[in-house]
Formats: sequence, structure tokens, C-alpha cells
Amino acid sequence: MCTISAPFLSVPRRHGCPAQRSSWSPWRALAITAFLTGCGPTVYHPTLHSAGEVPSAAEEPAFLKAHLRSGELILFETWDTSLIQDSLVGFGSRYQADRTLVGARGRQTVHVDSIALLEANRKDTVSEFALFGLSAWTTLAGAVSALCVADPKSCFGSCPTFYLPSDPEGAPVAEGFSASFARVLEERDLDALGVALRGGDDFTLHMRNEAWETHAVRRIRIHAVPVPEGASVLQTVDGALFEATRVDRAFACTSVSGDCTRQVSIRDQDELRIWADSLDLARRTEVFLTFPPTQGASGVVLSARHSFVSTFVFYQGLAYAGRNTGELMASVERGDRAVLQRVLGPARELGPVQIDVAEGPGAWRRIGEFSEAGPIATDRIVLPFEADGGGPLRVRLRMAQGSWRVDEVALATLARRLDPVVIEPTSVVRRGQSDPAALGRLNDAAEYLVTTPGDHYELGFRLPVDTSAYELFLESEGYYYEWMREAWLDEEDPALAFLLMTNPREGLRVMAPAFKAVESGMEASFWASRFRR
Repeated sequence: MCTISAPFLSVPRRHGCPAQRSSWSPWRALAITAFLTGCGPTVYHPTLHSAGEVPSAAEEPAFLKAHLRSGELILFETWDTSLIQDSLVGFGSRYQADRTLVGARGRQTVHVDSIALLEANRKDTVSEFALFGLSAWTTLAGAVSALCVADPKSCFGSCPTFYLPSDPEGAPVAEGFSASFARVLEERDLDALGVALRGGDDFTLHMRNEAWETHAVRRIRIHAVPVPEGASVLQTVDGALFEATRVDRAFACTSVSGDCTRQVSIRDQDELRIWADSLDLARRTEVFLTFPPTQGASGVVLSARHSFVSTFVFYQGLAYAGRNTGELMASVERGDRAVLQRVLGPARELGPVQIDVAEGPGAWRRIGEFSEAGPIATDRIVLPFEADGGGPLRVRLRMAQGSWRVDEVALATLARRLDPVVIEPTSVVRRGQSDPAALGRLNDAAEYLVTTPGDHYELGFRLPVDTSAYELFLESEGYYYEWMREAWLDEEDPALAFLLMTNPREGLRVMAPAFKAVESGMEASFWASRFRR
């Protein structure tokens, strides 16, 4: 989904708890806010600066946070406003990426090339959250595109996006760790690139940060899978890779929208799109397909991506939480499982695509679920099962209506499991120049390459020198934070935030009319608001 915050930036907030809406008593609004996050400290807007733009003493910041590309944080209490030998020097404390204090307070020196961004906070904004650096949010004001201002829920949110060199300005072939909207949710993602190369070939992949987000990228690797002639490679939901010796298309497909055989026949971006229900975003729908009989090791192939229901719900939830979002996410980062479960409640209610099969007149049986997050790039997975050949194979997809775009449903004959050759990057180019420091961070699992909006890296890889043919898969690992949009703060509503996190099914009913009002144009606005420089 790729939709949440700049790492460890303080949260814009008015004095005290948010003002209650007119239909709520002050005490009731206060109780709801305390339930969601605890009534937090006072913080104002931080000021962001590039690495070489050290704020002067005339701006009277109380402290300065240097966010390092490694994910670490240096909190300066005092500092020299001029760089000394290309380094920022001052007195303060250093924190690891997990915000563990490193040593005692004292003199701190950091080279400008190690700094991702600087954050200055005025004297009247000091708070426990801001000083500690655990709060994960900042507010984006002024720099947002006109499209985002007009329709803030349609702003592009992407996690890292990846492009082939043949189409670096077009459609992304993958999006990384889409569900990792906080450090505590960091995960490994594996995506098929749809690329086949010969041994010894060089391969370049473009990685971009195209949204108002900060990405902490731990690892980017290529899994090169040797594939026999005439076969293909398919991955399961848990990342296992199988040789597919045959792939059959459905000869019938029906949905609430009618005949869908053409839309799901091949992976070609001609997708099956079912519009959301106008009264309940979690209402279920089913798609039925029929295939020829099959026997033995088989698998249902599904190529799909999220629609923009989940994006809208996530952004709208942030808007409802408003100035409490930072405290909310700080609770998630501290490992508060109760808060995490409330935050993830709407996503659980929308749910995955459930896949069932039946042979001939037999009963339905569940073979798995597809739950890859993100509306950017289509993911292709296979759900293995054993078939007995007892008649035509029927497949049923069950999902929240309007929540998914289905590009392909097929039936594969599976052979042996395959082992990939895992390849680390051999080069990194940024702004036309080799970037050995970025390469070192990507090849060191203990570090992060931290990227900010507009960053663009070209990653180089070298396939093994042999005569094999390889299909390529992308492994990405990390997390990201999305920046709060100032326009969202106008929709702060503690009552609806409380409803969404305690009764997500009812919250999705409340949200349905608002989503339906923007559904038809949301995808176009989303893509048009990609940030590049």
C-alpha cells in the first residue's frame, strides 16, 4: 500500500489535545484521544533542511536532529552553524536506528555526506517525543502538487518503486515492502520482474522514491532462477520458487460485472475491475472460473494488485487521527501490540483474496490467500495444490468488492522446486555519479540506505557467467514513513478515528460514500502526482 511518514520527525500539534468537534463534549473527545494514543505533549511544525543547509542561530531552534542515511539519529543541543571540513559539529547525543542511545552526551561530528536531512525545532516545541526522536511523522505543507491539494487522498504513495532501464519513466515493475509503514513492520519482499537474461549479462534496475515519504532500504538483491527451455518460474506466497511446465487459461470467467474471461486471460494490464459497494467497503464479492481437468501437482496463478480502496482508507484514517498520528505511530514503534492491532483493523476487515478450488461436482476447498499490499505494481504468485483429475477445475476468488484489480488467473502444472542464485548489487549510480557509500550500505545488512522524495538510484547487477537462462526476481527489505499532508489535518475527527479502530467494519461503512465520490478518478490522480526531480 505504501502509505505512511519522514523517519522520526516531530509531529505538528497544537497546544494540548485536539479540539473536539461540535457534536462532542470536551470530556468525550479527550477520552477518545487518550484511548487512541494518550494525550500527548505540545509540538509545532519542524523545519526541514538539506544536509548542507545548517540552520543559523538567528532561527532560534532549540535543538537540531540530523537524520543519517544509515537510519541513525544525532540530536544536537548546540552546534556550529558553519560546516567544519564538510562536517556538522556540535554537542548532543547519538541514537542507533532503533533509537538506542550510543554512549553518553558529548561532542558529535558527522560528515555531510552521511546526513539524509536536518530537522530544526523551535524553542517552544520541545517535548518528550520530539527530543527522543521516536515520533515518526512530519507535516508536509506548501510543496505538495496541485493534484494533491485538490484531492489529498489520491496523493502518490509508493514505498520504493522499481523500473526497468527499457522504461525508466513508465510503469514500475515492482514496489518494495509495501506493508512496512513503520520500522517495527520491516519485512522482506520478493517480486517477479518478468525479465529473462542469459548468464554473464549485466542488469540495471532503477529505484525511485516518488512520494512524500522517507524510505529506509536495508537490502536490494536479485534472485536469478535458472529455468529450463520451454518452462517458466512461479513463486508462492511464502517465496518458494517452482518450475512450471505448462500454463492453461480459463475458458470461462464470471463476476458481478459479467463475463470476465478476456480480462483475466493474460497479464497485460487489461484488468478485471469491480467497483466498490456504495454502502460498505468490506462487502464481499466472488469471481468464478473454469479450467480443463488437471491432475497431480498444480497451482492457481494469480496476478493482481490492490485497488485504491486500501489507500483511501489508510489516508482517511490518518486524517481522522490528525495531530495524534505521531503519538499513535510512536506507540506502534515501541511495540504496543494493542495499538498495532487497532491500526491494522481496517486492513484485516478488507482482507485478502481467498482462493478456493473444486473438481467436477466436488466441494470447494481453500488452497490459500493472496494479500500482497500495494496499488502500484501487479504481483504474480502461484497457489499450489494436488488435483485428482475428477472433472473440470473450478476456481473461486472471494474478496472485498472493489478492493482488487485482477489481471490474470491461470492454471499451472508444477514440477520441481528451484533454487535461485542470489546476487548483490555491484554498482550504484546517483545523479550520474557512482555512489560507493550507497553501494556499501545496500551490501551491509546492518545498515540502511535512507532516501527522501525525488531520490533516484541506478542499481547494477552481474549475472553468473555460464550458459544458463535466468528469470529474475527482486528481493527488497526495509520500511518507510509517509509524511502527513497538511490538508488532512482539517479532517481531524477523534470520534471517527475511535470508530475505525474499535469497529472497523462500521468504519468502512461510514467511509463508503466518500470513497465512491472519488473512486472513478482516483487512479488517474494517484499516478499523475508522482514526485520526481
